[in-house]
Amino acid sequence: MKIMKKSIILGLGAMLSLVFSVNVMAAETAPVSQYKETFTPASSSDAVLTVEVTGQAEDDGYLYISKTVTDMAPAGQAEGANVEAEVEECTRGKLEFFRVKAKDPAQPVEVKVDFNCPGFYAAEPEAEDNGAAYVPVSTKFTNYLSFPVESYSVTVTLPEGMEIVKVSTPSKYADFLLGETEDGCRTITVSKKNVAPAASVSSAFTIQPSENNVKNIVLWVACLAVGGAVLVAKLKENK
Repeated sequence: MKIMKKSIILGLGAMLSLVFSVNVMAAETAPVSQYKETFTPASSSDAVLTVEVTGQAEDDGYLYISKTVTDMAPAGQAEGANVEAEVEECTRGKLEFFRVKAKDPAQPVEVKVDFNCPGFYAAEPEAEDNGAAYVPVSTKFTNYLSFPVESYSVTVTLPEGMEIVKVSTPSKYADFLLGETEDGCRTITVSKKNVAPAASVSSAFTIQPSENNVKNIVLWVACLAVGGAVLVAKLKENK
């Protein structure tokens, strides 16, 4: 009888432990199924960053948006499903965030917010060995949440008339996607699945006006022509 009571007590203890661990896990994992950033030119130097997040509000009833650009500021109210319109700026420790309150924290949230990013495309040109001036552009998203982001992506649309010259991050061609909008503007997209807490996703590339690229091609062809003429002249002399 004592053995049976002990077994029952142990069984109840295991069940309570399992229930408690599941509840703790649920509290720690407010899942974000999608986190998408899209940079669109507002001018030749400024950008509008559109952030779209699908997930669950945290225990305080808010869904948090990372401050991935130093001077980014809300360009309007939040849109989406199950969210309040107000976009609040806040800090958690030393980290800066924006947050949107869920109307019903128990239900999934879909939010879309635009942010103004002044000077996003206006970095100082870097001189290359061939004398061309390339403008560096970069993005970095760090998951400062306490749970993974299931799917993250960032798309940067270049200002009209600009070309991507070189992509340094990601280093593998398979890890980024080059594209073009209907208006003919160039784009680059980087995406990653299951971004763990404290993990980062970065992109870094250089751009320049398309006309410079054409000039470089013309110069390259001209140099080839001169080099070819010199080679022909030398061959004639040797004969």
